[in-house]
Amino acid sequence: MALATSIGMLSVVGFNLVDTFFIAQLGVEELAAISFSPTIIFSLSSLTIGLGIGLSVVISKATDKNMESERQKICTYSILLSLIFSCLFAVLGAATIDPVFSLLGASGAVLEHVNNYMLVWYLSMPLLVLPIVGNSAIRGIGNAKFPAMIMLFSSVMNLILDPILIFGLGPIEGMGIVGAAWASMVARLVSTLVAVYYLYHKVNLLTLSFSPMKEIWLVWQKVLRIAIPVGATRILTPLSMGGVTMIVAQHGDAAVAAFGVGSRIESVSMIFVTGLSVVIGPFIGQNLSNGLFDRIEASTNYGIKFCIIWGVFNALFFVVFAEHIGALFSDNSQVIEYSAFYMYIIPISLIGLACQIIASSICNPLGKPFIALKLSMIRMWAFCIPFVLIANYFGGGIHGIITGLLIANILSGAVAVITVKRIQNKVLVKERAKVLYGNSKTVSIS
Repeated sequence: MALATSIGMLSVVGFNLVDTFFIAQLGVEELAAISFSPTIIFSLSSLTIGLGIGLSVVISKATDKNMESERQKICTYSILLSLIFSCLFAVLGAATIDPVFSLLGASGAVLEHVNNYMLVWYLSMPLLVLPIVGNSAIRGIGNAKFPAMIMLFSSVMNLILDPILIFGLGPIEGMGIVGAAWASMVARLVSTLVAVYYLYHKVNLLTLSFSPMKEIWLVWQKVLRIAIPVGATRILTPLSMGGVTMIVAQHGDAAVAAFGVGSRIESVSMIFVTGLSVVIGPFIGQNLSNGLFDRIEASTNYGIKFCIIWGVFNALFFVVFAEHIGALFSDNSQVIEYSAFYMYIIPISLIGLACQIIASSICNPLGKPFIALKLSMIRMWAFCIPFVLIANYFGGGIHGIITGLLIANILSGAVAVITVKRIQNKVLVKERAKVLYGNSKTVSIS
């Protein structure tokens, strides 16, 4: 389950990594410009993923054959909600590009490049949101393969269009950094059309008949009850990285460019952890409802062990290839040096970040979604921002900032593991007591 989910997520991250690779060929200013965008892009994507997870959870509870009409309403009204949100964010985002990115540290020619890129990106935002939410509905009825295929296809299409629209080909004139945004828009348009066709004609999850607003609002409430805490939890990581980017910007365009390269590569290396975090929650929820408490403890232990083993291999890989990877994205010696240092230092600390992500996902089926939000807030406000500020204040420069992130990731991971173990033990003690004394409904399994 995690593998199929990860492939789909890898294609989404691949969008950004492919854009970074080709835009880097234009120069340091363009690379710096694209490096300011992940904070906004990942934040808005996190809200979208929250809506998608809310939809998948709600629709997964309506899987009986006689509930086809209910599934159609849940899916249709949820996509309508996501369309409303995405259009509002698109208009608001397009109107505030200058002040927002100036606040993040962009200026001069870099800010102009940001303006050109993000204006097209914002206009294409509904085309980003609709496939993500639609694919979540398809996962909710038990199909994880089709969403992965359509997202992978969209990523490949973006890979083909990027060099053509950025650099030009034949009669097509190169558009520079704006070409990357247009390539993403076209790829997302195609994936949106395919997703809508599949939802309507293949799995019958869309309806053209609408109920009264009161009934639509009830569906929205169910989805948002899950989507809001999940989205808030997921948005804190890119927001903390945005705060770090503001501090990095004090050290010049090369530092911002290198930090952007490192963080995007990091997001790719984390993709299987993210895939596991998406499926471990439903896995625990199913076993909790069936009274299989030993499997819950085992899944938590295996999840943490996976984070450690993956983290070690991930760190070894980047120690060997850090400089080569940095050289792929830029020929600027300072950018290569900074990005290589990032990849030497940060990967081993991703064990802690991975444990925090898995722990947050485990909290949701245990009935503690706001504990997951607290863990993300602790990472951001107690560890990440303070350590980076301290390192920068004492003259550590970009090297000190990266070292501060290392410490923050490790400490947040340790706190998350201790917290989720404590919560899990309390919940399972109560659940076992209910089963022992016959005070809960248990599901018989043949």
